[in-house]
Formats: sequence, structure tokens, C-alpha cells
Amino acid sequence: MAHMSNTQPKLFPAWDLASKAYRALFDNLGYAVRICWAWILVMAGAVVAADLIAAASGVDGSSEKSPSSFLVVLLWLVLFGALSSIAVAWHRWLLLGEKVTEVVYLRLDMRVAVYYGYAMAVFLISLAPFALVWGVSAIMQYGGTLVFAPADDGRTPVDILFSQQGLLGFPLLQIAAFIVLVILTARLGVALPARAIEAREGSLWEAWRVTSGNSWGLFVGTGICVLPYFLLMGLIRGSGFDFSPSDGSLFHILDRVAIQTLSMLLGLVEVGFLAQCFRYFYPSSKAVITSG
Repeated sequence: MAHMSNTQPKLFPAWDLASKAYRALFDNLGYAVRICWAWILVMAGAVVAADLIAAASGVDGSSEKSPSSFLVVLLWLVLFGALSSIAVAWHRWLLLGEKVTEVVYLRLDMRVAVYYGYAMAVFLISLAPFALVWGVSAIMQYGGTLVFAPADDGRTPVDILFSQQGLLGFPLLQIAAFIVLVILTARLGVALPARAIEAREGSLWEAWRVTSGNSWGLFVGTGICVLPYFLLMGLIRGSGFDFSPSDGSLFHILDRVAIQTLSMLLGLVEVGFLAQCFRYFYPSSKAVITSG
């Protein structure tokens, strides 16, 4: 099994690896578009259909009868599949020099399925901190109603603690949970490139072990890769580029196509960062062939 070289620097090169991920996208933008464009149309079409179904239901997202929650979960699962397919192609290009030759790339085979399963596992494990924070708050609030008599306004001391007036420590728990989520995603995510290229390395446990001591570096590198996307999305939406079915079919479709294009192309930066991390932690892996 490949291990880290003794000559590697002790300080994790977060900026250097993230920079390589960005350069890989910009230097190979045409290829990125080739492996993304068909999936972009599929996802944009799925989102438009979901928007129309939600609009036709005649109920808002807060109603128990609204299909919004089901549609969101369904879209998320489909998006995960699309991203897995694209990620496999991008990993194999960066690590094996293998290029997709199809004009229409919609790969859904066993390799993508395995990658999908691993990516889903990483995502669910990484959500554990938020689940823990939510569970603690729910238990405390439920227990508070049993132990403390509600005040005149119907609230218990625990309710007040978790209110806007009493939230002193709870936001810190949420921030801590978010940091842990990113660190878990980054450390376990090192296993994903290995699944894409079918390397011997790449179990989740092995990824956790080999990235030990590099949590903050991986956190910083992930932030460098994803923060520009969220800033750009906020700028786009804040500028008024946000069209729903009520704004007309053309604007609605263009909006969803544009957002999916931005999401998938910039998502390749994080995928590329994981590939660079795999190359860093497994420099002698026989599966890795530098593409130049």
C-alpha cells in the first residue's frame, strides 16, 4: 500500500493544491464543457419540471400537502448521480490522462455507481455533527417541557435558551458542526478519486488514517475551492437574476441552465482538489499517471 513520502513538507500545501485544481479547470475548460453539457441539460430540465410541478400544485412549501420536500430530495439524488458521473470522468482525466471520447457523455455504469455510493456515505457521515446538534436541542427542548412548567407565554427555560434572545452558545455549536462537516468531507473525500480510477487505496478508513494531522489544511483548501462559488452565486442572485415559472418559460429555463452550468463547472474545482489531494497522499500509487 502506498504511503506518504518522507520528503513531503510537514505543512499541507492547501493553496498550491487548490491552485492546481483551478488551473486544471481553466486549462481544460473545453473538455470540462464536453463532459458536463449533457448532464447540465438533464439537470436543468429536471429542475424546471420540479418548479412547474410545485407551481401547479397550488400550495406553498410550508404546506404538509406540498410536494416540495419530496421533489427536493429527488432532485438532490439525481444531482448526486450527475455529479458522480462527471467527477469520475474528471478524476480519470487528471489522474490517468484518460479522456472521454463521446460527444454526449451520460455515463451511468458500475464505476459511477460505486463512486455514487462512496460519495453518499461521505456526505451522510459528514452530516453527523449537524444531526447531533439538532438531536441535542430537540431532546433538551422536549425534556424542558416535562421538567419545567411553561411560563405565561407557553415557553420553558429551555425554549428561552434556544430562542433568539437566549442563543449565546448554540450558534457556536452550529459553527463548530459546520467546520467538522467540512473537515470530515475533505478527509473522507480523499477516498473518492481512488474509486474513480479503481486504485487499491481508497477505503474511507484508509482515507481518514492517511489524512491524519491535515484537517485544517484540508479545511482551508476546501474553502479556497468552494467559497468563490458561493460568493458568485450570492452576487448573481443578489443582482436580480432569479427567474421562476411566473417570469415566463424562456427566462425560467435560461435561469436554471445558467445556474446548473455554473454549479457543475465550478464543482469540478473541488473534484480536482480531491484528485490533487489523492496524488499528494499517495504519490507512489501505481494507479496514478500524471497527465501533465
